[in-house]
Amino acid sequence: MHRALRPCVWLLAAACAATIGAAPAGKTAGPAKKAVPKTAKAPAPKPAADTAAPAIELAGNLPGVVFARRQPYRVVADIYVPAGKRVNIEAGTVFLFKNFTGLQVEGVLAVNGTKEHPVVFTSENDKDYNPAAAGAAAYDWNGITILESAIGSNISFSAVLYSVFGVNAMTKYVKLNNCLFLHNGRGNLAIEGQEQKVTDQPFTYAYVVNDSTRASVPPELLRDPRAPLRNLARYSGLTVFAGGAVLGVWYSTRLSESAARFRDLRGGDPYMLAGHTSADWNAARKQRNRDAAVMTVGYLLSALGAAGFGIAFTF
Repeated sequence: MHRALRPCVWLLAAACAATIGAAPAGKTAGPAKKAVPKTAKAPAPKPAADTAAPAIELAGNLPGVVFARRQPYRVVADIYVPAGKRVNIEAGTVFLFKNFTGLQVEGVLAVNGTKEHPVVFTSENDKDYNPAAAGAAAYDWNGITILESAIGSNISFSAVLYSVFGVNAMTKYVKLNNCLFLHNGRGNLAIEGQEQKVTDQPFTYAYVVNDSTRASVPPELLRDPRAPLRNLARYSGLTVFAGGAVLGVWYSTRLSESAARFRDLRGGDPYMLAGHTSADWNAARKQRNRDAAVMTVGYLLSALGAAGFGIAFTF
């Protein structure tokens, strides 16, 4: 597929994806949600990293945060999310795996891709991310294995390309949000041994908290740790937007009145000059300036609130 089409298709597919979230504890929930495949084809995302720069080699246990860099990471031996640890992968990170390597998840993995900057797991032979390579093929690297202990792992806006089995999750208590599986060999996504029906576009999978309760899995392990911050940003942004808009509109009306009064006082009308002093003129000028300042602050707050609300949908 032509690489120039990739960002547009990603944005369209991601905007149509369902919001992922666990059902609140105490409420009745049905069986785990099943992804509904879409019909439009979605190519692999356009590289966000600087593919011409030398790659950074990775092997062994991953650090707590894998930062996105200008150059991709080259995985030269298996990499791990250790048991009892949490690893966060930043949006825009690209992993190039050598043959016979993969990602083993024993702790909690949080892949925080976005629709603009997805996280990519692919072969070191993928010419889209390694222009000097000969060209990738299915079975180039193993894939991502999520063990039973990795409850609560979350993979968002990511692509898994040219592997043997894609993602093999041995627990159903994981989240996949807008994940793309292309050119994999044996399979794309298996959850507790069951191969999922994955097409060539972003795929979403979720569980419900009531299922975890019946299985004696603490619901706290499954909830998105970013959800409280995301909700705070959304509601705060809306509140500031609404308050700023009301303040701006109210004081724009007052400004019209105070500006008109100030114009009358300085207009040279003999009647106005006879009935008012210089103190009246100064008071009218100050009132006009005060109304203009408060109106400006209101509209600025409204703009900041709208920006905060929008940013809350990017993480």
